[in-house]
Amino acid sequence: MSIFKSAHAAAPGTPAAPAARTPAHAPLSQGRLWLNLSFAADWGRDNPFLDVMRYAREWRAQTASAWSDAAALKRMQANVDADGYPTVLPAGTSAGTLVLTEQAPETAPLFGGRYRLEWQGSGTVVVNGVQGQTRGANWIEFDYMPTGNNMVDIQITATTAGNHVRGMRCYMTAHAKLVAEGRRVHPGFAGVWGGVKLLRFMDPMSANTAPYVNWSEAPTLTSIGRGPALAELVDMCNELGCDGWFTLPYQANADYVTRAATLVRDRLNPALKAYVEYSNEWWNFGYGFNTSAYLEALRKTKRYNWAEQAGGRSTETMLAWSAVFAGQMHRTVRVAGLHTGWQGLEHSFLHAPGWVAEVPGRVVPHTVHDAIAITGYFYVPGEKWPEVMKAAASNYEAGRALLVDKLNDNIGQLTKSTFPYFRGVANGLRKKLVMYEGGTHLQAPGDLPNMALANRLVNDVNNGALMYPMYARVMTAWDKVGDGGFNQYSSVTRQADAGTFGAQFHLRDVSQSRFRACQDYNQRKLVVSGVEGTPVGGKTVHAYAYLNSLHNHAHPTSAQNASTRVSNWVARMAARAPGGGNTYTVGAQFGYFTQWTVPPAAGNMFEEVSTPHLDPWTPGWEGASKIDVVEIVPDNFDAPHVDPAACTRMGASYETRLLQLIDEWETHAPNPERRYAVFAGWPALRPDSGSGACAISPAMCSAWVADGLGAYQQWMELLVARLQAARPALDIRLHAISKASLMAYRDTVLGTVPPEELFEELAPHGRPSMYFIAAVADYIELFDEKPPADFAFDPAWGVSPVIADHYPRIVERIWSALRA
Repeated sequence: MSIFKSAHAAAPGTPAAPAARTPAHAPLSQGRLWLNLSFAADWGRDNPFLDVMRYAREWRAQTASAWSDAAALKRMQANVDADGYPTVLPAGTSAGTLVLTEQAPETAPLFGGRYRLEWQGSGTVVVNGVQGQTRGANWIEFDYMPTGNNMVDIQITATTAGNHVRGMRCYMTAHAKLVAEGRRVHPGFAGVWGGVKLLRFMDPMSANTAPYVNWSEAPTLTSIGRGPALAELVDMCNELGCDGWFTLPYQANADYVTRAATLVRDRLNPALKAYVEYSNEWWNFGYGFNTSAYLEALRKTKRYNWAEQAGGRSTETMLAWSAVFAGQMHRTVRVAGLHTGWQGLEHSFLHAPGWVAEVPGRVVPHTVHDAIAITGYFYVPGEKWPEVMKAAASNYEAGRALLVDKLNDNIGQLTKSTFPYFRGVANGLRKKLVMYEGGTHLQAPGDLPNMALANRLVNDVNNGALMYPMYARVMTAWDKVGDGGFNQYSSVTRQADAGTFGAQFHLRDVSQSRFRACQDYNQRKLVVSGVEGTPVGGKTVHAYAYLNSLHNHAHPTSAQNASTRVSNWVARMAARAPGGGNTYTVGAQFGYFTQWTVPPAAGNMFEEVSTPHLDPWTPGWEGASKIDVVEIVPDNFDAPHVDPAACTRMGASYETRLLQLIDEWETHAPNPERRYAVFAGWPALRPDSGSGACAISPAMCSAWVADGLGAYQQWMELLVARLQAARPALDIRLHAISKASLMAYRDTVLGTVPPEELFEELAPHGRPSMYFIAAVADYIELFDEKPPADFAFDPAWGVSPVIADHYPRIVERIWSALRA
């Protein structure tokens, strides 16, 4: 039985072919960012289409002895229709394809649910790897939930000659109305990237590898295994109100180009622009780039180089395109893609004297192009890596800092030399200067002796907070010279050991600095100060906390004081923020989670923080609607040892109790801007250790870090994920205090502070230094900026001199831990 409600009636009969009509044009995007869409593949992560069959894998031939049988596939491919569906299945063979392969579990709210697979023709279709199947004539409905390692396996086990299975489409039943209207774009993708100014379709159009010569070979609205049709990409632009950049196959003949141009001219909203480019990176002889090999083969019989051959082929493409847009050239931009790293090679492409002279009547390439395109990539050249690796081998932090320095040096070369050079080329030919790809290109050379260390450095920097100011620096410089937006490559890609090019790892990954820089740039809110998170002040947070001694250590028999309270530290930081300071108020209730009550009272007082909106002694909802952050602090001795939905030794479950508290706040004191935050304090130094005094050994500290970054952190993430899934309309977050504190302990001089200066005992109740570290993390989460850089420590506060002396580096590590 399905756990998801179907939006479809189980109607018998063969379904209609996928809708060819397009919905009304959307308002034009007011965004600024240009974006390269990622690969249209079953394993892709941006999943932009409602119909997941648009990025289904090519058919495999499955037999009793092999999941994918090469010999059987060869026999099956001898009998396929124009869309790639087998018209006949060889004996003992089924045709299989995959969709939704290894999708991130975090995307369950977007892609988990009830799906409907439909097809035309007669035969037998089965779906593996799913639950809750129901079927009728030419349709199957099923439940799918992404786990990170599952997939949907669709097989044709029998097909009828003369009326074979074909025309498959598969979509979420919740989107049935959108599909019926002819829409293409998945709301999950549109909700994240729908505001961009331009989409470049190099990867969805397989520009580097597409072998198409004739229009009959191109993907159609009903083909399988070839990616989306050009019509669907145009429809995507219309639905999102953004310009489109189309890359045409390197072998496409004049008829192909003419038909593609006609489709774009007639189907694209006339208010949008169509950028067109011959293939992609014609100069690239790397793996997976077929264009350069094709051009080299043509060149072997000529007296000019392959760059001139590329300029000639691009010219032929643009002439055919221009003929279709005659009288409407204002609607299109003809792009000449250039080799950014080889200054001077552009002359061969743009002028191609040998190619022009070869045949009378040929035109100079640049005369039929409107813009030249370059990259905005920044990276560390291979010859710089040995120095970085030598430094990292003896001191990881020193190596990381050196890598950042080298990356910033490269950005300086890009912005001060490369950009101005190509601006000059464009000016000399009276062309526009645009960017076809840009962003981090940080990867380590593959021949380094310690690739594990190199890849750790790459991912630490690529995924760290410093990537934001690097992007901001390049984006700002580009806006001064370019005639279009910064063009991020690409939207969403998987995490890889050797680095990543995507702004996100999945569509719900909003923590990456790359992503935040792209979003801020698109919305014209880019922070162009030296480092993201630079304190600006002038912000206000009214908080309420359900807490325990991980947040507020106030036990009368311990060495507690005003500096063993996180809230006092946050107040000290807020008061010293720029712009006259930040405003911070907090009321709190102390106790175990079964003792937390509603309506709230503010009886747990803080020496240095006011509680203006709640009565300190009498519980009540009056004024509670002004509370914009409710923090909840789980214990560290009971909760992490059971599932969040299971009862702890206190007789209740965290998941149930926290949802009850949240619902009470939403019912009696709603605030649409409120955040509910789980404050993840640090784990115990030893499981079930109690709170007895004991010497704290290095081994105990190592185990403490491993537990805190492992099972303890996973429990906190699971609790928050459950709360988010139960109340998807609310802003529920994890304040990862433990993760940030432990990473700072592991990676900075904080780890050299004697444990006795951080903790009283094994529970562990902290001393002022530990609550200060927790407060740095909480301040960042509350105000979305770093504590003031000039924060002055009063010796009476009791913070370790090691921490005070290395405050900026510790803050930077905590910031990067929270923002990566």
